[in-house]
Amino acid sequence: EGPAAARSSGDAWYGDTRRLLAEVTVPGRIPEEKYRRVVDVIEMALDDKGTATTLGDGLTWRSEQAQGKTRSTSVDVGPEGDGTVRIRIDENLEMMAGSLHGGIMWGGGFGVGMGVGMPVGMSMGLPLVSLGIVAGSLGLGYTLARTLYKRHVAKRRKIVANLVRRLVELVEPV
Repeated sequence: EGPAAARSSGDAWYGDTRRLLAEVTVPGRIPEEKYRRVVDVIEMALDDKGTATTLGDGLTWRSEQAQGKTRSTSVDVGPEGDGTVRIRIDENLEMMAGSLHGGIMWGGGFGVGMGVGMPVGMSMGLPLVSLGIVAGSLGLGYTLARTLYKRHVAKRRKIVANLVRRLVELVEPV
C-alpha cells in the first residue's frame, strides 16, 4: 500500500491530490550513527538534495527550495519513546499541479485558441467558430494537463512508498 493522499478542495480540479503523506511506526530504533545513511537513502530515493537537522533523537530532512522546483518534501524519522520509530514523509505537489495546469491549459489551450481560433473564425466571418476553437483548445489543454498530472502523482506515490520501505530497512531491533 502506498502513501495516503491528503485531500483538499481543489484536488478534483487537478485530477489527483496535491499532497502525499506516508507515515509508519515500526518497532526498533535508528541509532544516530546511521543518520548519514538515512540522509543518503532519502536523497537517492527522491533524487533531490536537502538539509538535515537533528532535534533530540530525531532527524528531519527538508528538500532545498530552489527556483523552479515543482515539489517540496519533508521527511521526519524519530523515536516515539515506546521502542518504536516513526517515519513520516510529506510531499507537497502544489507547484507541479499549478505549473502543468497553468502552462498547458492556459498557456497552450487559451494561447492557441486565441492565437489561431480567433483569426480563423473571424476571417470566415463566423465568431462562433472562433469561440468553439477557443473552448475546444481549453478543454484539450485541461484534459492533457490533468492526465499528465495524474501520471506524475502515480510516479511520486511509488517513489515515496519505496522510500518508506528503504527507511524501514534501516530500523534496528531494540
